[in-house]
Amino acid sequence: RAAAAADYGGHRGCVNTIRFGSGSNCALLLSGGDDATLKIWDLAGLRPRNRGVCGGGGGRRRLVTFETGHASNILSACFLRGLGFVASVGMRGGVRLTSCARRSTRWVSDHGGGAYAAVSLADLEPHLFWTCGDDGCIRRYDLREPGLGIVDVVQRYDAGSSAAFSALAFNPQQPMHLAAGTSTDPIVRIYDRRKVSRARSERVAALSAAGIGGDRDSVAHSAVEPSVWRASLDHKRRGRVTSVAYSSDGRELLVSYSYDSCYLYNLRSAPTEAPLRLRAAVGPRERQLSTRDREMQLRV
Repeated sequence: RAAAAADYGGHRGCVNTIRFGSGSNCALLLSGGDDATLKIWDLAGLRPRNRGVCGGGGGRRRLVTFETGHASNILSACFLRGLGFVASVGMRGGVRLTSCARRSTRWVSDHGGGAYAAVSLADLEPHLFWTCGDDGCIRRYDLREPGLGIVDVVQRYDAGSSAAFSALAFNPQQPMHLAAGTSTDPIVRIYDRRKVSRARSERVAALSAAGIGGDRDSVAHSAVEPSVWRASLDHKRRGRVTSVAYSSDGRELLVSYSYDSCYLYNLRSAPTEAPLRLRAAVGPRERQLSTRDREMQLRV
């Protein structure tokens, strides 16, 4: 079982997002929370100590704190260009870009209502990042382009609904696959970025005129636990996807739902094989892993 190795204090209120650095910066941890600040932590104690910035024991400490200018809680953040920049999104819908070297921040976009995820492919495409939110769009940004070359690469799956994208994750072994969860149904859709780009460039005018979301053809896979689907039909708060994450080999997808458990989907299993359901044991005992009844729907 997993055990706590250390505690780090510094945020005022909840910590809503953490993200490790990559490559030579893998010992650095980025965090963001309700206090609208971003903090970078040195978990290995290898960076030069700066007592004017932070303290801490055991060599592990907070390196720097950024005041981001977000009007409310930071819900997600990611590194860009190594440690050059940090992209962050907030509960009020704002997307901001922070320069770590200049210690400055600027507003770059707004999803309206709320923005829930900021992700990047740090090692493969360090100049790109993606965000999503209440406007039902997945938006891509390019640090190389004037004005960040902002493009809405995916629109809501059903143009007639009020669906908001609430979670994003890239498959580390197939980076063209982007998993996305929504706030209105428990289905996790995995988009093929190559097909999304083609649909947006060739068919966007016709699809908009027809009132269709336009990205159904780009869904390579989708997954949902039937019991969560049934619960979402009776209770509006059930079935909202709160987070998605791939395993390192890209074969499994971990999904958490509002007012429900976490489910681990085997993306290469037979459609009849159920996901593992992860839930906390009652009382102070360790977390336990139990299998759900043999119900799963995986469409390919």
